[in-house]
Amino acid sequence: MKSLKLRQIVFTLHCYLGFTVGLILIIVGLTGSLWVFGPEIDQFLVRQQFGQVIPTQEARVSIGSAFETVKAAYASQPELTGWIDTSGNSHSPYRFVLSTKDSNEIEVSLKPSAVLIV
Repeated sequence: MKSLKLRQIVFTLHCYLGFTVGLILIIVGLTGSLWVFGPEIDQFLVRQQFGQVIPTQEARVSIGSAFETVKAAYASQPELTGWIDTSGNSHSPYRFVLSTKDSNEIEVSLKPSAVLIV
């Protein structure tokens, strides 16, 4: 009888530990997948919000020219600092992230045809 009771306790413990470890592995797998596919998810969301840039016969605007366009648009706020996200492909818009002194961020997307989207 003791071995039957011990077997039942071990089986119950095994079930609960397996369930707990399984949930942890599911959470780790999902968050890892989101981390790995983060750039693709981000580009998908940008395409949903702003649309996809369809390349035409025209050449893309250079990053320097795009930077000058954004600089001119925000000339009234000289305290802005920022960076350019160049991780996109040829179908994604240029992304500029501008920061204010109080750490507020402004994201500016610029289509390669130099049409400004805010």
